[in-house]
Amino acid sequence: MRQAIKLESQASFQLAALSFEDSANRLRWVKGLYEKAAQSAKLAGEDKNAIFLFETGAKNDGLTPKGWLNLGDLLLKTGDYKAAITSWNEVGDGNPESANALIRLAGAYRSMGDIQKAINTWQELLRIDPQNDKAHYNLGLILMTWQPIEALPELMRSVQINRVWDAQVQVLREGLNLALLQDNLAYQLVVSGQSLASIGEWELAQYAFFHATNIDVDYSEAWAWLGEAYQHTGKNGLPALKKALAINQNSSIILALNGLYYRRQNQIELAWSAYSLAASLEPANPAWQLVLGDISAQNGNLIDALNYYNKAVILAPQDPSVWRGMAEFCIQYDVDISNQGMNASLELLKLAPRDWRSLNIMGQVLMARNDLESARRYFVAAEEISPDQAEIYLHLGYLSLLQNKRDEAYKNLSHAYQLDLKGSIGLQAQRLIDQYFP
Repeated sequence: MRQAIKLESQASFQLAALSFEDSANRLRWVKGLYEKAAQSAKLAGEDKNAIFLFETGAKNDGLTPKGWLNLGDLLLKTGDYKAAITSWNEVGDGNPESANALIRLAGAYRSMGDIQKAINTWQELLRIDPQNDKAHYNLGLILMTWQPIEALPELMRSVQINRVWDAQVQVLREGLNLALLQDNLAYQLVVSGQSLASIGEWELAQYAFFHATNIDVDYSEAWAWLGEAYQHTGKNGLPALKKALAINQNSSIILALNGLYYRRQNQIELAWSAYSLAASLEPANPAWQLVLGDISAQNGNLIDALNYYNKAVILAPQDPSVWRGMAEFCIQYDVDISNQGMNASLELLKLAPRDWRSLNIMGQVLMARNDLESARRYFVAAEEISPDQAEIYLHLGYLSLLQNKRDEAYKNLSHAYQLDLKGSIGLQAQRLIDQYFP
């Protein structure tokens, strides 16, 4: 046992685990040795052995609250939610690990889709810790999938305690205010789900949409949004999308979500049909002209694409998004950058001069026209407004390569990669690094 303690102090956790286990087998009247062996095995990365040792300790002399907490964490890693929940429930009340156990339990119930138990668990945590901002925030999120009218007070309380939630709550608050304009729970849940999706909470959004379809089985938009949510949570969204379309074939949002599904599946003709029908239903909506332009460009029909973009700017000349779409099209496909591309960029700057995307696009247009110093000024201005955008550093890196400023290029490309490790911008930055800095 002395050897085990020494090995533990030297961070030789694998050997410490063996020594503690040996001590536990020999000194059966000394409590806690199996747990100490398990803790060392866990620190050594031997999860399977750690689980065995924790469970052995539980059978022999029991575990401390921390031991039950750690056993639950290990069981969760194996995907055994029920066993993890059983372990965390053993932590009990009135000890330093109680709050941590409740946080884990609430998360597990949410992942399992047991919304009511998740709500109850967050409420239990707030009973013992009323100032827990994380509990208020997460309780608010989950209530948005069940009873939106009860969600806003919890979300607002989280911000009052800790301003870290301010940005997300602002978005959710706007959605909830819109949802509660109608005294229809199914409608409230769909709007709440859309708000949750807008901050990346697609799993919870899925629960909200599913709840809405249970309340009103003929609510076509709820089915359509459920199909979209399923795609973000790794499920097949097509059956729900087809059901939505069967209920209502003349909804532009349902057609658009079907079109989006087919685009992801690279079934361009089906996507085109869906978006074309949406455009015929809403001929004054520039969004459909933009997406038809994008699909045309992907298919190599650049003249048709340009016509669609021109229709969009005619329909909404004061909307920055249509000018942004036109400019990005001209840049990406090298279509009349000096004239239409430049004109679209200038209009965009007039309408949204403090938007980093406006400055970034102008920089790209100027770089394409070989006005490199002017381009640099716009990229730097975009960086000052939004210094965490990988795309800006990608363009600055490429510009530096054109100017033969290799050290600066490498710095900017590396920064772009770090800001977007798994995204398309990070991938482009890595390719340039591999190409120019082998």
